[in-house]
Amino acid sequence: MEPVGPVIDSHKVSDPGALCVTHPGAFHFIFFWRLSMRALFIVLTLALVSVAVLPADARQKAPARAPRATSARAAAVPSAPVNLNSATQAQLEALPGIGPKAAQRIIEYRQKNGQFKKIEDLMNVKGVGEKSFLKLKPYLTVAEKTEHPGAPQR
Repeated sequence: MEPVGPVIDSHKVSDPGALCVTHPGAFHFIFFWRLSMRALFIVLTLALVSVAVLPADARQKAPARAPRATSARAAAVPSAPVNLNSATQAQLEALPGIGPKAAQRIIEYRQKNGQFKKIEDLMNVKGVGEKSFLKLKPYLTVAEKTEHPGAPQR
């Protein structure tokens, strides 16, 4: 009995249009190329899934770290409210979010414009906006500047 389609390497071909009869090794090349591409796809898919899953497992197994303070000054807040009218630069720098430059601007504003009438006046200082003010509000007060007897005049 004769095969119906063309014969390549003693194999009966069911779909003669899919193969090139002039290149007898083409069937094997296409077959193994598709097989290797499927294997590559499976390997890459598994790698992608493992990469997506592993970081989540690593986060669960990692020990919890204590949040670190950006500086010792940010961690330490004043125990008593700071009087904006008499505070020194060091006292202002102890406030959260106030650095040396901001403390200097507060002092310059106070010298130029006189005493603060209310703590909200602090928002008139360059670099102190509403967000910063709301963080500082619990630590601020405004009182008349008290001069100590014998203290040098500035």
